Amino acid sequence: MEEKIRFVQQGMKAVTRRRFLYGLTGLGAVMAAKPVMSFVGQGNTVTGATYGGEVEHHSHDHAICHRYASIAAMKQDMHLSAGMLVCTVGYYEAGDGGCAEYIIQASSLPDDGGSVIHLQNGLQAILIACEQINCKQFGAVGDGAADDTAALQAAIDVAIVRSKPLRAIQGETYKISSPLVINGSLDADFVGVVIDATELPAATSLNQIRAIYVTGSIGASTSVTTNIPSGSSQVALTSTAGLSAGDLLLLSSDQPMMDGYGRVGSKRGELQRIFAVDSATQLTLAGQTSFSYAAASNTIVRRIVPVVQPRLRNLNIICGGVRSGHSGIRIDYAVQFELDNVSIDGGEDSGIQTFYCDGGTIRNGTVRNSTSPAAIPNVTTGYGVVLYNATRYVIIDGVTFRNCRRGVTGGNLYPAIHCTIKHCRVEGGKNGLGNHEPCFWWLIHDNTVTNVDEVGFLIRGQYTKVYRNQVFGARGHGIRIRTYYPNPQGVEGTELIDNVVTNVGYYGIYLDGDATDGRVGHVQIRGGRLHNCGAGSIYGRRCSDVLIDGVECKGQTTLFATDGNGIYFNGSAAEGDRCKGITISNVYVPAPLRNGLQFRYCDNIEIANSRVTDAASYGINVLHATQIGITGGFYEANGNNYCCGIYVKNSSGIRVSGVSLAGALSNTGSHAIVCTAASPETSTDHEITGCRMSNFNKAVYIFDTGANHSVVTGNNARACSSGTKFDIASSSQVMANNLI
Repeated sequence: MEEKIRFVQQGMKAVTRRRFLYGLTGLGAVMAAKPVMSFVGQGNTVTGATYGGEVEHHSHDHAICHRYASIAAMKQDMHLSAGMLVCTVGYYEAGDGGCAEYIIQASSLPDDGGSVIHLQNGLQAILIACEQINCKQFGAVGDGAADDTAALQAAIDVAIVRSKPLRAIQGETYKISSPLVINGSLDADFVGVVIDATELPAATSLNQIRAIYVTGSIGASTSVTTNIPSGSSQVALTSTAGLSAGDLLLLSSDQPMMDGYGRVGSKRGELQRIFAVDSATQLTLAGQTSFSYAAASNTIVRRIVPVVQPRLRNLNIICGGVRSGHSGIRIDYAVQFELDNVSIDGGEDSGIQTFYCDGGTIRNGTVRNSTSPAAIPNVTTGYGVVLYNATRYVIIDGVTFRNCRRGVTGGNLYPAIHCTIKHCRVEGGKNGLGNHEPCFWWLIHDNTVTNVDEVGFLIRGQYTKVYRNQVFGARGHGIRIRTYYPNPQGVEGTELIDNVVTNVGYYGIYLDGDATDGRVGHVQIRGGRLHNCGAGSIYGRRCSDVLIDGVECKGQTTLFATDGNGIYFNGSAAEGDRCKGITISNVYVPAPLRNGLQFRYCDNIEIANSRVTDAASYGINVLHATQIGITGGFYEANGNNYCCGIYVKNSSGIRVSGVSLAGALSNTGSHAIVCTAASPETSTDHEITGCRMSNFNKAVYIFDTGANHSVVTGNNARACSSGTKFDIASSSQVMANNLI
């Protein structure tokens, strides 16, 4: 049944709230020149040029709107009585955007400056919201000088309670002195206004001070009684009291994020929804667990009461910048939040932070000058957007980042999972985009990073897919993969697909395994172009199970004696430092300044159908390696000094089959394939079959006492020099069917 508003004017009939709201269409906009006065009834509307409590007479079937120029004028009218309809054409003065409609009542509600106005005669004017709540109806000035904190907060609270959209007046600046809190569902369109948060107090710790704080709540913990394997949907608890189907839970334990992970501050945890409460001690999750949980490690669940679908649009926030420690927006315990065209400047800690959020979108807008708090010792943040603590399914789409220490990252106490960064742009700053160690299954695609001081994409999380991105002008590396905390599993499952890296200072792609913190493993690099990378196109150390396919590595500017290689995997004699299980196919390396492909202290390498042209030293250089197969492809070395198609030293088990090799005949030290060793090391068990060599002095040159057990058959060396084309000093050898 519709609520009815009864007016005590003589002869007036009762009118429904809906008829009243739809009748006052002229009061929803800002009045210009002379405001009008509306009489609302069942059939027609009469207007007049009057306010200050004056009314016009009309048919007995109409309700009378008593009109005032301002809230102050309305409050002073001692003749208002319960049931009267009142209209203001401004908050402070006529035409200032604060026009509203009220019903006079006797109420004990507190005065909030907008939805409840206490009158001087002891009654209250109660705001009758039409289609939306306007910040100006609560006394927001918007001149950039007045403190609008209380007015904005009151407008937000009423919009949440009444489930009405919140709107502002375009072109205004609202100054605040304390954070604005959103603790319920809200649809707010700020139409491009500025919130000036520069006078918020300076933070003394991270994640402390923000201009806007969106937050739900989290309940007490309930213990889990049995172990939960990864991929399970069943959870046994001490009690399911207070839990219902559809509830959002935080499932967590004191176990490290991954077994053996060395950072104390990162634990195991994730968000899950309840599908069904099966019994007093058992529930079924709507999804499968991402991690395993041991009941003995304080595994618990906590019920979250989230803010559902909060939406902020077309907003500009200015924070305090350097030495403020501010953040722009923090969102805790929210479901499917939306930030659309929100721009933040000077959030020194972070532009946007999320904690325990289940789905959301950050779309468009610009984040500037998140540079890390200068006044808070021993901390480093400076994130444009950071997805903290069990956040999942968040999409960052089309956002621009300028002068941030890092555009996007995530993780912290609990892993952030299944998040996406796409169509974003990073212009300047320290680093581009990426994630931290407690991040799993992220997608990073179709982004552009330009002119950053260090790394275009820094990947520290697990199973990250990075594809169709571009890096132009990073002073450090284009893409870097590594972990900065001890982890026996290292960084696993990274996919780099069809990325373009151009004009970077060091490596195009750096697979940076660490002896203490962990290796880089199970990496796929497919497609893409790496051009003009200062130290080399791809560099890997302490790597395992790496696949490189269809990549173009063009142009290096050597910085150090060991640089200038197209692709270089480097280890040391220590077993844990060796690179293992590397597969390279269909790679093109034109004119490397040193070697096309180089392997040092590596095991189990397969190279197929790749092409190196005009190498200054070697097409392929193999040092201290075992079990390397080279099949098909073309390798050319045209350097002015000693150069070879394939050079092997102190290595064993090299297989070369069906390869074409071309060189510079004018260089007397130029040979197609060289295998050698320096005592006490050896170079043994090599097979060279079915290859074609041209423009070299020697086709195959195996020498030194440690070079043993060689098979050289079916090779075509007709286009090599007229000297000794197959010069093999192995203690045991098979050499047959070679064309000289």
